[in-house]
Amino acid sequence: MNIKGIATLQYLYPDGHLEPVGPPMSNDIAWVNFRHFFIHTGEMSLPTKRDAASLLDSNSAKWQIFYGANDSKQSPLGGWYWADGTVEVQQDSPTYTDGALATDPDRFRLSAVIQAPSGAPRTIRCLGVSITNNGGVIVVTDFTSAYLTLLRLSTPCIQATNVAIVVTYDIYLYPALAISDHKVNSQLYTYLKTLLKRAANAVNSTNIQYGTYASRIQTSAYNLANLNSFSIAASTSDSPGHDHELTDHGGLVATPAQTFFGNAIRYVSSYGVNDFPVNGTFIKKTLLAGRGINSATQSEYNGAFTYTDPRPVNDTNPVQNVYPQRNNPVGPSNDLTVANVATMTGGLTFNISQWKDPNLQRLFRVRMTGTGAVGVATYQISKMDFIAGFVGNRWQGRTALMPQSFRTDGFFHKETNNKPYESWIKAGGTTYRSPDNDRLVLAADCTRTMAGVNVYNVVTGERTSLDSTVGLNVTAVSDGETTDQFYFITCANTGLWRVSLDFTTVEHITSPTGIDKAFQICRKNDVNQTIWVLFDGGLCKLSNPNAAIGSLSWSVHNPSTGSPTFTFAGLTDAWQNVTAMIIDPDNASDRFLFVISPLPSADTTGNFRRGYVWWDTTTGVATHPSTDGVYLSNLNSATDWSATNLLRLSDSIRCQNGIWVANASSESSYSTQTTIFNYASANLVACSLSDVSSKRPVPSIINGVSGFMLSGSSTDNQTASFVKNSTMSTIPNDTALSSASPYVDFMFRSGPSSYSANLETASVVAGNITTPLIYLPNSNFIFTYEDNVQGYGVTPFMLPPTHLNYNVYKGAFWKDYGWDGVNWVLNHAGSKTTSGSNETTAILDDLGILFTDGVSGTSFVANEFFTFVVGNGLFKDNGVNVYTSNLWISMDACKPVTQVGTVPLSALGLLTDEPVTFSPSNPSRSSTSVWDGVHTTYMQNKGAIYSAPKTSGNDSLLVSDQLIPASTAFDFRFKWHNVNVTSEGTLPEIGLATGNGTYTPSIRFLLNRANGTLDIYNNTTLLATIPSPSIEHECRIVRDGSNNIISYYNGVQQHAPVLITSRFVILANSDAGWTGAGWWDMKLTYTENRRVVRIGDLGTSTGSFNAKFSGLTTTPAAQDTRVLIGSGSPLAASLDYTASGVDLVATGQVKVATGAGWLIFHNDEPANPIDITTVCHFILNTQ
Repeated sequence: MNIKGIATLQYLYPDGHLEPVGPPMSNDIAWVNFRHFFIHTGEMSLPTKRDAASLLDSNSAKWQIFYGANDSKQSPLGGWYWADGTVEVQQDSPTYTDGALATDPDRFRLSAVIQAPSGAPRTIRCLGVSITNNGGVIVVTDFTSAYLTLLRLSTPCIQATNVAIVVTYDIYLYPALAISDHKVNSQLYTYLKTLLKRAANAVNSTNIQYGTYASRIQTSAYNLANLNSFSIAASTSDSPGHDHELTDHGGLVATPAQTFFGNAIRYVSSYGVNDFPVNGTFIKKTLLAGRGINSATQSEYNGAFTYTDPRPVNDTNPVQNVYPQRNNPVGPSNDLTVANVATMTGGLTFNISQWKDPNLQRLFRVRMTGTGAVGVATYQISKMDFIAGFVGNRWQGRTALMPQSFRTDGFFHKETNNKPYESWIKAGGTTYRSPDNDRLVLAADCTRTMAGVNVYNVVTGERTSLDSTVGLNVTAVSDGETTDQFYFITCANTGLWRVSLDFTTVEHITSPTGIDKAFQICRKNDVNQTIWVLFDGGLCKLSNPNAAIGSLSWSVHNPSTGSPTFTFAGLTDAWQNVTAMIIDPDNASDRFLFVISPLPSADTTGNFRRGYVWWDTTTGVATHPSTDGVYLSNLNSATDWSATNLLRLSDSIRCQNGIWVANASSESSYSTQTTIFNYASANLVACSLSDVSSKRPVPSIINGVSGFMLSGSSTDNQTASFVKNSTMSTIPNDTALSSASPYVDFMFRSGPSSYSANLETASVVAGNITTPLIYLPNSNFIFTYEDNVQGYGVTPFMLPPTHLNYNVYKGAFWKDYGWDGVNWVLNHAGSKTTSGSNETTAILDDLGILFTDGVSGTSFVANEFFTFVVGNGLFKDNGVNVYTSNLWISMDACKPVTQVGTVPLSALGLLTDEPVTFSPSNPSRSSTSVWDGVHTTYMQNKGAIYSAPKTSGNDSLLVSDQLIPASTAFDFRFKWHNVNVTSEGTLPEIGLATGNGTYTPSIRFLLNRANGTLDIYNNTTLLATIPSPSIEHECRIVRDGSNNIISYYNGVQQHAPVLITSRFVILANSDAGWTGAGWWDMKLTYTENRRVVRIGDLGTSTGSFNAKFSGLTTTPAAQDTRVLIGSGSPLAASLDYTASGVDLVATGQVKVATGAGWLIFHNDEPANPIDITTVCHFILNTQ
C-alpha cells in the first residue's frame, strides 16, 4: 500500500476571487484505519459521491472534512484528533481519476468549503478526512474512533469572519508495492482502489456496501503457496451443508471464534470426531475468507485475507491414521464394525525421510496375501489418487474447487495476464481438451470474442493464461485442440497458433490457404494425432502436427483444391459461417458434421435441418440432413439462428466411435431432448432421450469403456450419468434416463449423505459433478464446471463396492500392484515378503515402510489390510475426537524471518540515540470484541508510538524494551504527539519507573487533558508545571554520573536535581480516553548490560533494522517465534514475553522484546549456536 495525501487550501473572498492559503501540504493516512478495511465478520459500507439527485437524501453516510485549532503530530500511527468542526464535501465530490501511466498514481479528490466563522476569526491547525456510516452498516473508522487522515499545516491558517476556505483534498494511490508476506492477499490494495472508484462514480447514491475478506474459515485441498496467481473459489453460504460436504470447503467455520491481541488476531477451527461437513476433507490450507467486494451483487462468498497450514509448524508427517481392516469397510477411514476390523495384531510403521510430495493425495492399502509373522507374511499394495478427500467415511470422492475463481474480486495473488477467458461453459461455448489425459486441460473459448486461452493443471490448481503477453497474438479465439506435445489455438482474426506444453514456445502457423483466419479445429484419434483446421479458404488436414514448423504437411479441401474437393453453398464460399465442426475421431475415414449460420433461404423447417451439413473425404459429398436437424432451445427463428448464438453452443455436439450426441439446450434454458444419430443421418432427432437436459455430452473412456458423460437434470444441480457407447445404439426413441434406467451404467454421485437419502436425485449447489467437461483417464479425475461457485472442480471417479458395475470400473480408481521380485508392477499377481527393516517404496512416493510383529495373536492375516492416507496436509477423518486448528493473522504487513548465529557473550554496551520501543505490560491482553481497543493498544515504529487502548491500569501500560541499569548515566528524549485539552480529562504520562513486573512511577511527564498543563512528577511529588506545552518542544530526563536526575523542557531545566540510583524502565500510559496519547522522536542514550540478538540485518535493512519495522508479534499465544540453542539436537528455548523489568532466572530462557525486535539471553548462557524463526511486523504505507 502506497498512499499519499495532499491538501490545497484557498481563501474564498466575498467577491468570489480565490487566494492560496499557502503551498499544498502533504499528509499521512491513518494506517490504523486503512489496515481495517477488509477485516470484519460482516458487511461494511463506504459513503459515495452525492450528486444532485442524492444530495438531499437524509442518509447519514457522508464524506467530510474535519478541522481544528489543536496541534497534533502528523503520523501514520494515529488518526485520533479533537476536532472543532466538520463540513460535508460538495456536490459531485469525491471524484476518482486513474493514473495516466501504469507508474502514475490514481487520484481520489474531495472538495469542501469551510464557511466563514461568525463573531471572531478561526484558527485551523489541522484538518483531514472523515467518514460516517449509513446508520446501520459500519465504516472502517468505527473500529477505532479515529479519522481516515490527519494533516498538520506547517503554518496555522487564520480564517477571517468574512472569508470561506476552499479545501481540495487529494489522496494519491500509487502503484502497488511488492507485499512482504506471500500468505497475505496481495490484491487488497487493488480492491481498496476499486472501492474508492466505485464510491466516486456512484450515481444517485449515498453509500455502497461491500464484503470483507476476513469473516470465516474456509479450507482448500490445494497448496496455495506454490501458486503465483490464484483466486479463491466462492462458497455458496454460511451454513455448513450439502455444498460443503461434497467439496474441499468442508472445513468451513461460518462464525469462527475471533480473538484480538495487541498486533495479531486468532481464529479457531475446532472439529469433532463425527462433525460434518468436514469429515473426510483433506485440507492443505486453511483460509481466512470473506464475501469479497462484489458481495452486493454476488450471493456467494469469495476471496480471502490470508492462509496458513492446518497443522502445527513442526507436524510434517504425511501419514496420519492407519486403520487395520478387512472385508468391505464402508469408507476409507475408521470403521468400527466388528466384521470390518482386522484381527491381525502386527503393525505398520513409516520412514518419511525420503518421501516426495506428488502434489496430490493418495489412499493406500497394504493387503496381506500370506499369514504369519514378519519375514513370513506377504503383501501387495493398492493405491487410489484423490485431491479433496471423501464425502464423510464413504466411497464418494470430494470435489476440489480449483483456486481460480471467475470473480474479479477473488484474486489473492495475480499475475498481470491471469484472467478467465471462458464463456458459455455449460452450453458448449468453450472447448476443453487435454494433451496428457492426466493433469492439463486447455480451455479455448469459441465465441470469437476472447484474446487468450487458459491451461489448467488440475493437480496443482494452477491456471496459466496464454495471450499477447506471452506472444500468443490472438484477438478472436474460435476453438482449441491438443496433441501430446502442443496446444493448438485458432483465431478468427490471426489464424492458427500452437504452444508447447511447457509454454516456452509460441508459434504462429501460416495458413496453407494463404489467409490467416481460422474458425474451427478438431483431431483424429490416430497414431499421428491428425488435426483438421477450418481456415478461411479451405478445410485443411495437418497430418504431422508435432513436426517442426518448416516440416508440417498440409492438404487443402475447397471447391478448387483437394481430393476430394469440397463445395457447398453457404459454407465453402463463406467459411466463417461454420460455428461448429465435429469429426468422428475414431473412424478410418474423415467424416464431418458442420453447423452453419445463416440458414440458407432463412429456412427453419425440419428443425433447422439446413443449418447442418454432412461431408466426408471418402465420397466427397456434402449434404443437409434430408428430414430433421436438431432444434435448439430459445432459437425460434432464422434470426435467432445466428453465428453469435450458435458459437455459444459450438462444442455441444460430440462424436465417439461413430455415435453422435447433441443436445438442444442453450446456456440459459433447458431442453429435455438429447439426440443420438450416426453419420449422414437424414433425421438427427430420430432417437431422442427425454427428460435429460445434458447441456453438453462429453465422450469419455473410463477404465477402457467408451461412453458419454451426460450432464445433470433440468435443475442444473443434479449429478451427471455415464452411458456407454454399446448401450447408446440400443436405446429406443423417447427413453427417459434416470438412476434406475438399465441404460445408465452409473450416476457420478450415488447413495446417501448426511443431508440427502439419494444423491442421484438431490439438488446440490456445488460438488455434485453436475456439468462434467472432460474426463482425464490417466489420473482418473473429472474436470467439472461449478456454476454456483463460479469456478471449476476436480473429482476422482469412484464407485462403492456395492455398485453393480463396481468390478467393471474398479481399475479406474484402484491401482493394484504386485511384486515381480524386483519392482512393484501394476496388476501383477506376485507378493512381497514383509520386512522389519525400512524399505523405501517407489509406488508410495519413496515413503519407507516396515512391519512389526504383535505381542500376541497372529501378526498378519491374509486378506486383511492396512488403510492409510498419505498427503501434505490434514486428512480430517473420524479417528481423532477433536481437532483444533488456530489461524493467526495481523493487520500489519508481516514477514517471516529466519536467522542463525551464536549466543552473544557480551552485552550491547553503550547505545547512543537508541530508538525507544515498547512491549505491553500484559502481552496476553485479548478480547473477542473489536470494540475493546485491544488492537489499538499501541502502534509503533522505531521511536514513535501511539496508544489508544480504551482501558486503564496494567492493560494500558507500555514498558520499554530498553532497561537502564542502576547507577548509570542516561539521556531520554521525546516529544508529545498531541497536547490538547479534551473533555475526557485523562492523564497520559511517560517517564521512569522501577519494579520487576509491578512498576512504581518515578520521574515522569504527565499531561493533564482537563487544563492542558504538562506536569513533571517524582512519584506523587509535583516537581514542575509547564502551562502551554507544544508538540515541537523536546522533553528530556537525564541522569548524570553522580546519579542526579534532571528534567528539561525545550532545553530548559525544570527542577532541582533528584538523586536516584535505581534501575529503570521507561513506562508509558495513555490512560483510557478515546483519543489516547502518543510520543515521537523518542531516543535513549544509555548502557545496555544485557546480551541481545537483534532480529534482522543492518546491511540489508531487514527485520528490526528496516525503517518501517513495528515489532514482533506481541502475544506468546501465537507461537510464531522459536529459538533453538545448540547443535545436533538443539534445545528449544523457553520464551519469556514479560516486560524488560522482569529478569530471566535460568539459562535456556530467552526474553522476547517485541517492540525492539530483540532476543535477550541469560547472562550465563553458553555461546552455543542459535537458530531463530520469528515474524516481523511493519507499517505498510510507504511514501
